[in-house]
Amino acid sequence: MDGTSEIGLSLWPAIALAIGWVYLLVFEELRRRKSGDSSPGPANRTSKTIDELRSSTLQAPAMLAKQTFDESRFLEQAGGAYEFILTRYAAGAMRELTGLLDTDVFEAFAAETARRASAGEAMTLEFVALESCEIVDTVFDEAEAAIRVRFESELFLSEGGMTDDGDMPAATLLHAVDIWTFRKEYSSESPVWTLTATDTE
Repeated sequence: MDGTSEIGLSLWPAIALAIGWVYLLVFEELRRRKSGDSSPGPANRTSKTIDELRSSTLQAPAMLAKQTFDESRFLEQAGGAYEFILTRYAAGAMRELTGLLDTDVFEAFAAETARRASAGEAMTLEFVALESCEIVDTVFDEAEAAIRVRFESELFLSEGGMTDDGDMPAATLLHAVDIWTFRKEYSSESPVWTLTATDTE
């Protein structure tokens, strides 16, 4: 027997199995239509499975980010960022805040520092203590996470125009309560959480 006939014979079981599978699907579809069964057929079940898989894939980054989020480490970094951003803003050193603030916050801070400079005003800020730093809300969306943090601090603040002697006005001890929102995209390779909103209590 030559090679061609051997190959042909070896394919017969597979061909028979395929024909049987087709007949089984056709029979099942005819039975379903005859009985009025509205349950999804194999094709619909496959589509549903694909949709579920796609949905779970979209949710995976958010789930992973939420599971791996280190709250204590985040708060430690947020406390440092809070002090650094406020002191740099008070000093008018906006260039040092590049990359730490989103566009809207950066423009608002820059506009105020420019206004102070044009008015001949100055601001000095000295931290006394960061009394508390706690997360008040977390949101893990498909593409990014947003964390709202409440800060309580004591600081010495002096602002306004220079005195006649060329000195800054006397500093006032303040108890400040701020709520800041930080965001970070899952796809970002940077470890920095960007400040996107600031509120006070």
